[in-house]
Order: sequence, then C-alpha cells, then structure tokens
Amino acid sequence: MKLIIINIFFDRYCNKLDVYNINGFNKLFEFFIENYNPNKIIGFSNIRYDNGYLYESLGFKKIKINPPDYTYSTNNKICRYNKHILIKKLNIDENDDEFIINNYYKIYDCGNIEYHMNF
Repeated sequence: MKLIIINIFFDRYCNKLDVYNINGFNKLFEFFIENYNPNKIIGFSNIRYDNGYLYESLGFKKIKINPPDYTYSTNNKICRYNKHILIKKLNIDENDDEFIINNYYKIYDCGNIEYHMNF
C-alpha cells in the first residue's frame, strides 16, 4: 500500500468588486474537498481586510493570531520584498543599515489569523 499525504495551504480568495456569487466559495471548497481529499488545509486571514468569518463558517479551527509583520519597499518600485530576499539582492549583512541607505523602507501589516482544518 502506498501512503499519500496531501496537505494544502490555502493562499487567497477574492471577488471582483461589485460582483456577488452567493455561496460561491462554499461551492468551490466542497468541490475541492470531494475531488482532492486533503488531510489538512491551512489558511491565513489578513486582519487588515478580514475577521476570519469565511474560515470559521466553513468549520476551520482558529489556531493563533500572528502579530504584525513587515516587508521592505523602495521608492523606485511598487513592490515588496522580504528581508531574506533583500539580503541576497543587495549582498549586505542582515544587521546592517544598508536597507535605509539603499532606499528600502519597512512596510508593516496588521498581522493575520491562522486557521487549520484536519480531515
């Protein structure tokens, strides 16, 4: 017998502005469960935009509230970088002030709520 473990990380769900699909996510979620039989699904709710109601209405268990985090942004581009990526890109020490010298600034978020569903 071959053991297959399927763990899924649920990254993002969004709707087009002013477009309503009643129970649309529920239908997608049920289809996914029936066809892929995952062992575990992990999802995160961004506190800036959401209170996690979607996850809770589907039966996910709230695991923890993660504190605010940050990424780096630069004046020249509208993109965000994680610290480990910038360390490689700029070839600098992680404790160095080179981030500010190179015009990279911390952009904080509001944190997120982690949810799990086990099957």
